[in-house]
Amino acid sequence: MSGIVAFRGWGLIRSGALVVAGLGLAASSAHATARGDYGSYYGNPSPRAARVTDALDTCHSGTTAADRYATFSGQMTTVPHADSMAMRFTLMARLPGDPVPKHLSAPGLDVWQRSVSHVGIFRYRQEVSNLPAGSSVRAWVAYRWLDPNGKVIRHVNRRSSVCQVPDLRPNLVVETITHTLSANPRSDTYTVDVRNVGVGAASSFNVLVTVDGNSLPTQTVDSLAPEQLRILTFTGPRCTPGQPLSATADPDNRVDETTKADNVKTVAC
Repeated sequence: MSGIVAFRGWGLIRSGALVVAGLGLAASSAHATARGDYGSYYGNPSPRAARVTDALDTCHSGTTAADRYATFSGQMTTVPHADSMAMRFTLMARLPGDPVPKHLSAPGLDVWQRSVSHVGIFRYRQEVSNLPAGSSVRAWVAYRWLDPNGKVIRHVNRRSSVCQVPDLRPNLVVETITHTLSANPRSDTYTVDVRNVGVGAASSFNVLVTVDGNSLPTQTVDSLAPEQLRILTFTGPRCTPGQPLSATADPDNRVDETTKADNVKTVAC
């Protein structure tokens, strides 16, 4: 993943691929660094045994990066001799075509969120957006109990449920390009078939045809629904036999697609 992101207060600050925000529940606002709300703890349970829970609260996918997000939460109770508690969220993702999960990093993740002293329950919620399309994401939640000197007296790890992030983006494909001779060698016809084989609709994009290395005027497709085919006709000079004749969908990269590998088709004249 390229770039980094950060979070501060209530808002999300974007500077790359992953956006993180956190919301902790605590007895004061001294440590408010994510969403600016450290609220209050709930109750004062019996400290006989520690109890921890983790959850995948929200899992959402969409055609834009901002629409792909997940919210994870954790909760822990105090134990004897503990002065405070801490929680850390680590994000693991299985990316398309990669059988091995990878660690996703961003400021706000892999950071110990620590409670104030002498509370019964500590809860923390971590929100992550700009998730990779087509990925499977889960959080590893680490819990620590600390004594008054900050020494860890107990720890445990848990895994959340998996958030599936399907790739809902369009995918433009140039299926065919054909050449039809005319009486005038300067006005032959070139027909291009462009189809959207993705799940999402494609917004406006251009289509470019190149004859013997020279570009014809582009044509614009206003939109293209999933599985919709658009046939475009270009007029230009006759191509030289054996020379390349090519068509490109979205040459200026307006559309965020599943892949750009099939946007170009080249044939011999």
